[in-house]
Amino acid sequence: MNDTFDGARIHREELDREIDSLRMERLIESRAAARPGFAGRARAGLGRGLITIGTSLVGGADAAAAAASGRSTTTSSRA
Repeated sequence: MNDTFDGARIHREELDREIDSLRMERLIESRAAARPGFAGRARAGLGRGLITIGTSLVGGADAAAAAASGRSTTTSSRA
């Protein structure tokens, strides 16, 4: 009978630790910024612009092949 009580106590302690860790993770996440700041948005915009320029410099053949590859992937995932 003591084994049953000890097992239940240990299980409850494990659940309490897990609940505490989840609460701590939520607290840490809530302190993080909901939106990236100006610098983060500027870097993302600059990155998208550089990707666009790079694909236009590479040429239409590679871009067309990539677009065709993307179309075949989306059509196969629908099936």
